[in-house]
Amino acid sequence: MPQTGRRNALKLLSGSFALASFPWARGAAGTSPAGESAADDTLALLFDGSLRTRVLLRGQPLTGFQASEALLMEKRAIDAFAFAAHTHEDVRDPRHGAGRRHVITGNSAEGIEKRVDVTFFEQFPGLAVLQVHYRNSGAQPVQVAGWRNAAHEVPDAPGGFWSFSGATHEDRRDWAQPLKAGFDQRNTLSLGFHSSLPWHISASGNISYGSGFLDGEGPTHLPDHTEFSLSLTKSFGERFSVGFTAQNLNNSRYLLDNSNTFGGTHWNYPRQFTGQIRYHFHF
Repeated sequence: MPQTGRRNALKLLSGSFALASFPWARGAAGTSPAGESAADDTLALLFDGSLRTRVLLRGQPLTGFQASEALLMEKRAIDAFAFAAHTHEDVRDPRHGAGRRHVITGNSAEGIEKRVDVTFFEQFPGLAVLQVHYRNSGAQPVQVAGWRNAAHEVPDAPGGFWSFSGATHEDRRDWAQPLKAGFDQRNTLSLGFHSSLPWHISASGNISYGSGFLDGEGPTHLPDHTEFSLSLTKSFGERFSVGFTAQNLNNSRYLLDNSNTFGGTHWNYPRQFTGQIRYHFHF
């Protein structure tokens, strides 16, 4: 099974929604393509008469035809749109360069018009950028609860499961790894936020998780840990502000290093509260 490198992983995270050519699974071999097609030399999206889509990689199907884009109502989904038209044009983006955009439209029985824009850029082969638009052309209002885009279900394939983790290791291993017997890959995760609140108050926080540092030279690991920190700042005019920070608010204690060195054993900092006063001088 081919490896999936960092370059393809970063492609997946680009654009409004990006569908990259990840070779994790194959559909039934020998299935002939049918319907409208938006494609480059690597990746293809096939649309059937109801605008359901199928993904092909180098001519081989990865999925069956599925209602990958749909408009969600309170108790049902509008996912069948009778094909109406398919146009395409050459485009040039200031950042991504030359490409080709396909526009596929269709209409549902409820009077909803659907338009799918699929753009391929020459310098990013195997990458499709999707933008989906809906318009109510009927006489009755429609209560929309949500939508889904590019919801493709890939069938099982030989080779078992794979792990994707965008972590950096000393051996520079790839982000996608096969889950073989004895697989054990430790990772860290950090999630932060910043919010502007009323009355000139701002709040920021950070949650950090680690699945356990190496215990000495290994192969065992130290226990996992989670740490939460919070900061609040209040501004008084343009020059004066006060702040308050709570570090390791949950008072999680964990070992950072227990190696047998001159530096000794290190633990993380316990819960700490700090305050600050700022005044901006004009010179």
